[in-house]
Amino acid sequence: MQFRFRNQFRTQFRTQFRTQFRTQFRTLTAAMALAGLTSVTTNVLAQNTYEPDWFIMPYVSALNPDGNYGITGGGRQYGYGGGLRLGKTFADDFEVQLNLGHARKKFSGTTNQYKQTLADIDVAYFFMRQEWQPFVSLGIGGENDQRTLAGTSTSKKSVSANAGAGIRYMFNNDLGLQLEYRRVQGFLRNSTAFGFNNSGNNYVNLGLLWAFGAAPKPSPVPPKVVAPPPPEPIVVVQAPPPPVVIPPPPPPAPPARVTLDASRLFELNSARVAGDIPELNAYAEALKANPSIAKVMVTGHTDQLGSASYNARLSQARANAIKAYLVRKGVDARRLDAKGMASTRLVTQCTGARPEMITCGQPNRRVELEQISLPSR
Repeated sequence: MQFRFRNQFRTQFRTQFRTQFRTQFRTLTAAMALAGLTSVTTNVLAQNTYEPDWFIMPYVSALNPDGNYGITGGGRQYGYGGGLRLGKTFADDFEVQLNLGHARKKFSGTTNQYKQTLADIDVAYFFMRQEWQPFVSLGIGGENDQRTLAGTSTSKKSVSANAGAGIRYMFNNDLGLQLEYRRVQGFLRNSTAFGFNNSGNNYVNLGLLWAFGAAPKPSPVPPKVVAPPPPEPIVVVQAPPPPVVIPPPPPPAPPARVTLDASRLFELNSARVAGDIPELNAYAEALKANPSIAKVMVTGHTDQLGSASYNARLSQARANAIKAYLVRKGVDARRLDAKGMASTRLVTQCTGARPEMITCGQPNRRVELEQISLPSR
């Protein structure tokens, strides 16, 4: 009778666990698909200046352990803990994270307590890379569960998997705050220590992120050195008089003001110049040929979308990028100033929904080159 009841209990527990796990997995998959579709639309319409780098994040945790551990009642519902994450951004929207965490739930006035130590590797997908960064994550690793109940201590090391979702807020490019919910599923196979085979713990984590160590750009490959061919025999020939060569006239001075569309200058969602720009090359040659132009102001402008601080950083970064481009083309850096104006000097005033604002605001996203001192006549 007792053996039949035990088998019936195990069968019901496994059926209930599989049903609950499949339901949670399908819900998480549907949420990831919907969020991914939203991310594609958002990335097309939004500007992105996030640069891949390493990060480290200490965090604190609130723990709600599985009720099968028998640690119920006796005070607060949640335990506490903390941990440390080390991560690396790759492919713009993905992160791989190494996690080490520890949490426990203990009741005052008793010796009953539960502890869990986690070590895992996770992959997180971010739906956007602006100030607010929502994400989902999946991971696998190991756990060590320890329980003290009625004076008896038991422990078990097991394989675990986890799934989570959260949001990160970046104060700047180096410092951020992250809040997440995480479900840790432990596979306690053939566990005689606790009397059941699977566990599910719930965590809420709050961490402070510090980003560092942006990967440097690779150095250009030096050109291959080819040995010169051997000299040919010298033949003395009376050369005719050289023709009179009239040098071409110098290029005309550049116009007092030049306005360039930002979409032709920069890659999508960044302040990196998109390859070689013929208009900027001609402008640099004209400046070099007219040294009487002592100073040129490079001004970056954005549209009305985005926060004031975000637009200020983006417009300044793009003005600096155009100045650096002209310097690489041979213009003296002392003749150039760069300034970001954000959205303070709009060409067109736009209203309406976001797609209409993006189309209407294209003239506002620009870079202007203006002579501060004109050449003397």
